[in-house]
Amino acid sequence: MPLIAEPDGLMGAPMFAAIPLGVRIINTARGEIINESRPFKALRSGQVTASGLDVFAHEPVTAAPGKNPAREAK
Repeated sequence: MPLIAEPDGLMGAPMFAAIPLGVRIINTARGEIINESRPFKALRSGQVTASGLDVFAHEPVTAAPGKNPAREAK
């Protein structure tokens, strides 16, 4: 998957607004394809049923003890 010059990733706000309710998002290609905060927001709203991210824009993913970046997404 080639990267494109989009500030919000290929799957950013416009793409998430257009997808039907109840989809599953799986990304095993490139971390930059999906704005990583979008799946978490969509899970909370119920728009996305499940999300599997095997790659991230910045690896390795680290978080301070007791902090979960997924819970920080608003």
